Amino acid sequence: MGKKKRFFFFGILMMMVISLNVPVLANTTKSLKDIKKQQQKLQETLKQTQQELKNNEAQQKNVKNEIQVLDNEIHQIENKIEELEKSIQETEAAIQKKEEELAIAQAEEEKQYKTLKKRIKYMYEKGQVGYLEVLFQSESLTDFLSRLEYIKQIMQYDQNALTQMQKTREQIIAQKEEIEEKKKQIVSLRNETTIQRNAMEEKKKRKGAELATIRLDGEKQKQQLEELENSIKKVGDEIKRLTALSNRTYGGGKLEWPLPGRYYISSPYGYRTDPISGRKNSFHSGIDIPGATGTNVIAAGDGTVLQARYIGGYGYTVIIDHGKDNGKTISTLYAHNSKLLKKEGQAVRRGDVISLVGSTGYSTGPHVHFEVRLNGNHTNPLPYVKNK
Repeated sequence: MGKKKRFFFFGILMMMVISLNVPVLANTTKSLKDIKKQQQKLQETLKQTQQELKNNEAQQKNVKNEIQVLDNEIHQIENKIEELEKSIQETEAAIQKKEEELAIAQAEEEKQYKTLKKRIKYMYEKGQVGYLEVLFQSESLTDFLSRLEYIKQIMQYDQNALTQMQKTREQIIAQKEEIEEKKKQIVSLRNETTIQRNAMEEKKKRKGAELATIRLDGEKQKQQLEELENSIKKVGDEIKRLTALSNRTYGGGKLEWPLPGRYYISSPYGYRTDPISGRKNSFHSGIDIPGATGTNVIAAGDGTVLQARYIGGYGYTVIIDHGKDNGKTISTLYAHNSKLLKKEGQAVRRGDVISLVGSTGYSTGPHVHFEVRLNGNHTNPLPYVKNK
């Protein structure tokens, strides 16, 4: 009886456990199915997002390539304009010189004219009788021959004066024609300069339109900024790698301001609202110093050029290794240039002109983006440079 009771109670207990667990198991199965469905949806969303990102990257690459092409074209046009303006200055200088020569020739002509006018008046009044009187007043044959030679000399002088005046007149005409020709050249050069400037402005508008397109697309801008941050990291890594090989010792003292005479900082080091994308709390790895396109950018200190080329969002960039100080390598970076004047591996001295201000890469206007890096890591440049 005792065994039967035990089996009976055990059976009852199992039935209670099973009855209690049935709804729990059912709920677990249902939740697992829901999770799998959510997971599948997330995977589909992820796949779609990855494809969109891929498309955006392709579009972004096209935009960046187009901007770089425009930067190159603008750079070429700026060089052409520079050559044209130089030609204009040289031609204007040549015109000024010719006008000075013309003034001298005209003064000489006036002098010759007055002299010849007096001679003609005298000859008109005296005629041949004057010469005959001189001859007939001779007291001897020798005197006669002397007077005759004198008269010949006077007549030769008159002839020479007339010939010289004619040459002066021809010289004046030729100089006037040359001046007019050079003035036409200046008109032509100025017209060509205007055409080139208009072409440059058109390309700048195209670049502005491309940048505006980028500005309107927030997702693309985030991608651009991520790429820029990657570029910054890669630059830092490259600087670390290259400066680690350097045996240079830093010369000491504060670095020079990279844009002499222009001390306004349009964007400081640190967190800011990105001027292109509008993204808040975007970290700015240097300082921005505005300047007119073509303004000289100088080396902040003695060193060796590590890189001088187009680097993604930085545009045309120069990076200089200044050597080691207390175990830390010091380097400087100058970005968004319109023209690079130094080559990789070239030694530079403090104050050397290394590039010209521009707006290449991710930039909203002409300026220098300046960085100071310690062991390849960017830091606030202001404590390291002379700012006035």
